Amino acid sequence: MDRAVARGSREFVELGGVRLDLDLSDRRLGTGSTSLSVERIATGRGWVDGFRHASQTTEAHGRLHARVTESLRAAAFGGETAKDLALDMAIRDLDTHSVEAIGRLASATCGLQNLGADEGAALRTALRTLLARGFSVEVPQLAGTLGGSDVNGALTLEARQAPSAPVELGSALRASGRLAVAESGLAAGRLQKALALGLRPTADGALSAGFDFIEGVLHANGQAVQGGTLQAGLSGAELALGAFFGAGRPALLAGAAPVAPDGKPAAAPRAAEARPALPAPASASLPKVLALPPVSLAPAAFQGGLGVGVQRGG
Repeated sequence: MDRAVARGSREFVELGGVRLDLDLSDRRLGTGSTSLSVERIATGRGWVDGFRHASQTTEAHGRLHARVTESLRAAAFGGETAKDLALDMAIRDLDTHSVEAIGRLASATCGLQNLGADEGAALRTALRTLLARGFSVEVPQLAGTLGGSDVNGALTLEARQAPSAPVELGSALRASGRLAVAESGLAAGRLQKALALGLRPTADGALSAGFDFIEGVLHANGQAVQGGTLQAGLSGAELALGAFFGAGRPALLAGAAPVAPDGKPAAAPRAAEARPALPAPASASLPKVLALPPVSLAPAAFQGGLGVGVQRGG
């Protein structure tokens, strides 16, 4: 598509040079390759030039693995500018049957909206299994120039396989990350904000920060973070997830089938090892952080009606 324009009573969107390629071996699982490129996106608030997206998804031994790369040549919104942005992300070891079940539910319910009782139970079962089997997300590269400052970062998140249920978030999750920002392009006000957020000057004239979260202990810039805020946050998340899964106790995977490190069902824990039950939150609805809105590549419909024009090259 060479050019498309959508106008509403309050908004304007122009797309130019849109190319979409799909080569899927299994549409249910999304295995195969996809690519999307958009030469120009313009609205009343800003513009984007040279957006590229590509993904490759494979399945082996009951696990899904995906790699996503994205790049952006230049953009400007709300007085902020960006150029030469690049993102490289890998998602590994997602449980195939769980992803397939969630995909079927999303298709049947218009993006997991207004689920029936049986559908809600099926979604909780799929999510429990997905988390119990473990997975990892790695962003080895996040780079570009924002507002005149070069930015470079990386992030790793691992949800380890759960040998039994319930599982504590502190021991189930591992994460690490780093961020470096060139100090030379920062205005004085932004420099102070960066320092307040924890970035520290380095010998090469940059600002950097890093963190590691292992076995429930958080280190920021090489120093252990003290205090009960982190533990309180973990406990609150465990309670919310336990309520969503119908556990009524701070368990991420309460009710999920135990999984051994080799991926096979493991023996259930002895009664003496069970953790004491805690009161459940007043509501067992899906936590807001887990809400999954529908995703569409199409421009959103605007209030007041749309007028759409499409031009194709000769």
